[in-house]
Amino acid sequence: MGYWFAAYVPAKTSPEVVKQLHDLLVAAEKRKSAQVFYESRGTTPAASSPEELGRFQLEESRKWGSIIKAANIEPE
Repeated sequence: MGYWFAAYVPAKTSPEVVKQLHDLLVAAEKRKSAQVFYESRGTTPAASSPEELGRFQLEESRKWGSIIKAANIEPE
C-alpha cells in the first residue's frame, strides 16, 4: 500500500491556469530541496498530467471500493 497526493482546482478553472499550476508544481518537485525532502522520507515523486491523475484516481476508487465492499466496511 502506498499513498499519493494531488493538487485540485475548481471544475471550471481555465485550461491555461491548470497548465500553469501543473508546470509550477512539476518544476517545484524537481528542485534540489524537494528531492532531498522526498529522499529523506523514502518517497519517489511522480508527476502526471491532469488526465493521468483522473484515470489513476478512478482506478484507485474502483480498487479500494471493491476491497471495502468485500470486507463489509461501513462508514461510522
